[in-house]
Amino acid sequence: MKIVDRIKLFIEYKNVSLRKFDESIGMSKGYMSRQIKSNASVGGDVLEKIIDTYPDLNPIWLLQGKGEMVLPPNVINEQGIGYSSASDAFANTLLQYFDHPEIRKKIGDIIDQHLQDKQD
Repeated sequence: MKIVDRIKLFIEYKNVSLRKFDESIGMSKGYMSRQIKSNASVGGDVLEKIIDTYPDLNPIWLLQGKGEMVLPPNVINEQGIGYSSASDAFANTLLQYFDHPEIRKKIGDIIDQHLQDKQD
């Protein structure tokens, strides 16, 4: 399952229209619909917007398909950053650095490169 498929599942779970979802993440009308219909990859900047807008969305599930789609309320910190589980030290550490713009950009670049490599 691709990231775009997991985004579609999350949108259905949230019971929002694609138009409302696009608005919530600051994308143009029809953006996510086009991505879903064409089974296209979603860029790191869009993933960042989704994770920022929906702190209950498990970023590990979104990116890798591992764990639960939605984080329990008790694992979302005061900045709204979600943690997949207490035992996942690497993911927890990585997510703590999402607030640092330079590191966030590097993570986005790595994700973009990974998605591009999968398409090639």
